[in-house]
Amino acid sequence: QQLQKALNDNQHTYIIQEYMAKKDVDVDVYIDTISKEIISIFAKKKIETRIGGTSKSISFKDEELFKFIKKVLEKFDCSGVIDMEIFIKDNKYYLNEINPRFSGAYLNAYGAGVDFFKFIEKNAKNIKNTPQIGNYDEGVIMLMYDEVVITREQNLKKDFRED
Repeated sequence: QQLQKALNDNQHTYIIQEYMAKKDVDVDVYIDTISKEIISIFAKKKIETRIGGTSKSISFKDEELFKFIKKVLEKFDCSGVIDMEIFIKDNKYYLNEINPRFSGAYLNAYGAGVDFFKFIEKNAKNIKNTPQIGNYDEGVIMLMYDEVVITREQNLKKDFRED
C-alpha cells in the first residue's frame, strides 16, 4: 500500500527493479583504452558475501555470459577496468550494475591468470592489448579472511621507541 501510494503521488520519478532471489555473479572486464575493444572478461560465482563484498568466489567460464557482457557493453562508452554484477534467473543473465573500478574480489581473477595491471601498463605505454577473453583457469577459489589483533597500547609504544 505504501509503495502504491508513493508511485501515485507524481512528485518523484522512481526506478523499480524486479526482485532477484536467485544467484548472482561478478564479472571483471578490461576494455582497452586505445582500441576501446573488450580485452578480458573474467567471471566468478559468489560463494559468500560479507559487508557488501564477495569474500569467497570461484572462477567459471560461460560463452553465453561472455556474449551477454559484450552485448551490454556495446551500449556504453567504457574503458579500462570495470566490475559488473550480473543476476541469473531462469538460466538468463540480467545486468544489475556496472562499476568503473576493480572489484573487491579482483584477486580471484589475478589468481586464475588474468593480469589487468599488464593491460594497464601496455595502455600507459600507448600499446594496444590483444583480446584474451576467457583466457584463465576455471575452478580457482578465492577465500578472504579477516583477522583480529588485540594488544595493549604500551606494547605498540615499545615498537616505536627510539633506543
